[in-house]
Amino acid sequence: FTNKMAASLELAMLEDMCYIDCDPVEGACSFMCPEEEIVRREAARTLSLFEIDEEKSDRKNGDLKSNSSLAVKEFVRSAAGADLTRPHTLRPIHVLKSTITYLISKIATRTDVKWIIVYNFIDNRFKAVLQDMTIQELNGAVAIEILEIMIRFYLYSQARLACESIDVFDPVLLHKQYHECLLRLLRLYSLNEVPAAEREEFDMYYMLTYLGTNQAFLHYFIVTNSRKCRYEAIGKAYSLNVAHVQGNFVRFFRLVQGLPPLALSVLLLWVDSIRHNSLCAMNTAYGSPKAQYPLHELMKVLGMPDLESTILLCQNAGVQVDNEMVLFKKSIILEKFPGKTIALSKTFFVNVTQNDVCGQLIKPKIDTRTHKESDN
Repeated sequence: FTNKMAASLELAMLEDMCYIDCDPVEGACSFMCPEEEIVRREAARTLSLFEIDEEKSDRKNGDLKSNSSLAVKEFVRSAAGADLTRPHTLRPIHVLKSTITYLISKIATRTDVKWIIVYNFIDNRFKAVLQDMTIQELNGAVAIEILEIMIRFYLYSQARLACESIDVFDPVLLHKQYHECLLRLLRLYSLNEVPAAEREEFDMYYMLTYLGTNQAFLHYFIVTNSRKCRYEAIGKAYSLNVAHVQGNFVRFFRLVQGLPPLALSVLLLWVDSIRHNSLCAMNTAYGSPKAQYPLHELMKVLGMPDLESTILLCQNAGVQVDNEMVLFKKSIILEKFPGKTIALSKTFFVNVTQNDVCGQLIKPKIDTRTHKESDN
């Protein structure tokens, strides 16, 4: 009962967040950015580098121009006296979908600028898309597609920006956007009665986001309640939750090896604390004065990419390493990892950044095989 109440409260919170005290408006803007906004931002010189029309612009005199094929509506917070519901400034659903496709296929694939610049631009434009969707109360199949792409983008960016300093990138803000999109998506899945086979990728992300909590297990049993089989991705997420709750870190990191790249990115939220707890457990088990643990075995157990990062992991926890042997001691208290990891566990997920950007975000390959379960 308590778990169901928590889920209901979360859904109610999301509905309150999405609610706007006005009748839904149908958008009439046929471009990615309203014409009046282009003119205003040209005059204010607030165009992004991705929106500048080089042929029309005069950079020497600071006269920058854009056009409807380059400019994308920017996010503006609602304020007193501001009317965000004017139809000619709102984009209908098909324009929002083409905007999302443009951002992923043309901007996210840019290699001539740093990813943090690409991320900041797309993140702002995604917020504007969500704003248009909310005002128009767009809840259909295309809205679901848009949210799915947004979630993949935030997970991809989380892995790619994991080693950036807090001055450059704030992971808390990213996670907030990711979490809001995920909850919106699950709500639309329920409203549209989307089959479990078509939503399992994001059910898996939800279960890994709430790793080891009642929400994760409750979600699993709700999704698989009326079926004689379960889907592979959800089953893996369930097994990871069980291993985490049981403290079986050996099995946990073994299961992690088989996850798709974006699911690995979700675990960036948890992997540091799990590795720290694993080291604490091993320090207790192998903390004898004469006991030595092979460094390469520790690397395998904790899913580290190489010996160098494993040594760095031990050093930051206060564990001594000598001649590729780990010297655990019960007398020492392992230091906790800082909130922003130096790069330790992040290196494990480097393969996320090596995937094709456009293909990974729009049409990732997810294992949808099923296997039979007993009636018990």
